[in-house]
Amino acid sequence: MTVEFEMLEFLKRKNESQNLRNEIEGILELYELRDFKRRFDLLKKGNTKQRRLTEFYDESKKKYEDTIKEVKKYMDKVAALDKKDLKRQELLTTDIYSIEMLPIGLFSFSKEKLQELYEILEIDNIRLINQLENMFKFVIPRLNLFKPKIIEEGFLNGILEYEGIESWKLVYERRKELFEREFIKTDIR
Repeated sequence: MTVEFEMLEFLKRKNESQNLRNEIEGILELYELRDFKRRFDLLKKGNTKQRRLTEFYDESKKKYEDTIKEVKKYMDKVAALDKKDLKRQELLTTDIYSIEMLPIGLFSFSKEKLQELYEILEIDNIRLINQLENMFKFVIPRLNLFKPKIIEEGFLNGILEYEGIESWKLVYERRKELFEREFIKTDIR
């Protein structure tokens, strides 16, 4: 009967829901069903499945929109640093290394700054360091900055490594430090 009451309330069929409400309240009083009466009182106050679902949907939508805004904020900050790097490209010498980092692009830096790169990205895995140093001689290595701990070369699972707002926060912090230490974003030409 309470499910039917909820449906009638949802459909805004006031006369039928009022009649059913009176009938339910009569049964609850007649048989002194206190626990059922307490739950029915909650229904009468609007604590319905439909309202809870609506609130859940609204909260989820707001959380999603807030996350999108937060990610966009970090993406905009990264883009602002990229714009500044366009003007700094003439600082690059001819004795440079380049590395491609997902999702922020290709960066170049003087060979003397290699240890700084490892420091910024918190790379301490000896196997990875040796692999990168060998690769720098022949190709442009790749790293996925969505990974909190970088232990492998390559983009790995690409964007699938993304784990929410914390991933973009990490990317921004790394990008900011790269900028401050004059690791310059470059274009492939």
